[in-house]
Amino acid sequence: MQLHMCALRHVRSLRTDDVANIVARSIVASKLDYCNSLLYDTPAATFDVLQREQSRLARVVMDVPALRSLHWLPE
Repeated sequence: MQLHMCALRHVRSLRTDDVANIVARSIVASKLDYCNSLLYDTPAATFDVLQREQSRLARVVMDVPALRSLHWLPE
């Protein structure tokens, strides 16, 4: 996932916010959502790791921590 975020960061200035959001959701966020039902009853530390990755992705997309404006999972 880190590789995809790095690639998106490199081309981010060439894309609009909408396009960056679509790319992020289709490539990276989909990996976070994959099999999320398996995360039921997992420790909070696991969710903290996933939340940090999602926040990092939001900063790549919006250049600010803006998860609420992206309508992704709440911070």
